[in-house]
Amino acid sequence: FAVYHHVPTAPDPAALAAVERAANLVAVVLERDEVRQALRESEDRFRSILDHSPTAVFLKDPDGRYLFVNRRTGDLFGIPPADWVGRTARELLPAAVADQFEANDRAVRADLRPREVEERATLPGGREVTVLSTQFPLLAADGRPYAFCGISSDITDRKRAEVALRASEERYRRLVDVLPEAVFVHDGARVLFCNPAFARLMGAGAPADLIGRSPFEIAHPDYHAVVRDRVAAMAASGEWAAGIEMRVTRLDGRPVPVYSVSAPTPGYETAAFVVALSDLTARERASGLLRTVLGSVTDAILTIDAAGTIRTANPASERLFGYTQAELIGRNVQLLMPEPHRAAHDSYLANYLRTGVARVIGTGRQLDARRKDGTTFPIELTVTEFAVDGERRFTGVVRDITARRRLEDQYRQAQKMEAVGRLAGGVAHDFNNLLTVINGYADLLLFQLPPDAPERPPL
Repeated sequence: FAVYHHVPTAPDPAALAAVERAANLVAVVLERDEVRQALRESEDRFRSILDHSPTAVFLKDPDGRYLFVNRRTGDLFGIPPADWVGRTARELLPAAVADQFEANDRAVRADLRPREVEERATLPGGREVTVLSTQFPLLAADGRPYAFCGISSDITDRKRAEVALRASEERYRRLVDVLPEAVFVHDGARVLFCNPAFARLMGAGAPADLIGRSPFEIAHPDYHAVVRDRVAAMAASGEWAAGIEMRVTRLDGRPVPVYSVSAPTPGYETAAFVVALSDLTARERASGLLRTVLGSVTDAILTIDAAGTIRTANPASERLFGYTQAELIGRNVQLLMPEPHRAAHDSYLANYLRTGVARVIGTGRQLDARRKDGTTFPIELTVTEFAVDGERRFTGVVRDITARRRLEDQYRQAQKMEAVGRLAGGVAHDFNNLLTVINGYADLLLFQLPPDAPERPPL
């Protein structure tokens, strides 16, 4: 501009060309200043963002000297960010940590590809940390690295949580493995996990033989709809499903009665459900044997609860009282009693539950019972107490003693007749003795009378 203002009124072309070159130079300088300013502002923003990052970020030159570290890097290693610039890890960190960092640097420089590595390090001050680091090269236009960037996260707490979780899972797995109950987990389509007890229940050689099978291969076909409904209900509500009795089908095709409890369980990629199965084979076998025994006895056997409600009745009860089992179960046992016991039974039972003093409970009590047609008959009653799931129950064994009473009456009548016979025999014997004496004296008198004496005919 100075040249321009001092040119003659009619400058020559050379002067004008010089002015243009000067003006262009000034524009370039001004433009570079603006670029530098924008670059500085961008760098400040970049540094501010990185300083507020929760992860450690650093930049190294190809020789391993730090060009930049953010505030989190300084906090993690306990060294201010300014102290890192221009220095290497060997100069700043313990030898073991520096060895790890330099090995990572060599690996990244060797293949110029990003590298992720998990490292345990003892920091200055003795604190042990686990760091997950990702390093990658920054390449120039010709493909040569001019710097290396690293991003590190302190995952010490996460690793501790993972270790604790693995320990917890291992404890859970060991617990489930030693349970006598069969346990398996499914997602509605396939079995995801099962314990050895489930493998034994299903007749499999090992739990692995059942992984991936459909739960509908396990449930008996009669219960497929039930299983679908329970899975849908648990998926919708997130609540556990109440226990039910059902059947599963072993690998050999044999159905097995079980008691099944299900609940949603977390920890799987899809919605999953844990199922616990109790084998009811032994109970069913025992129940079948009990039903056979109860069906073969001639005595009526009934069970009632603490309210006097009939819970079970054997076939002999039908024959004895004239009611079907369906008519007896759920009715109060008063149904089978004539008055006055019919009206007083509840008070008898309540008094026993309160005091333990029984009017009827015991062995061999004789009283009357009532049939469906209203007739009464004598019985011998034995009542015992037991508990089911903490609830008091009573078993009554009822024996019809009508025939025994008839025999007893006949026996008593025979005893009476025998006594009368003995009395008659005694009287006859005594009278016979008297007749012998009379006959003797009559014969003596006949010897003393003449043949034509009028006293002879009566003698």
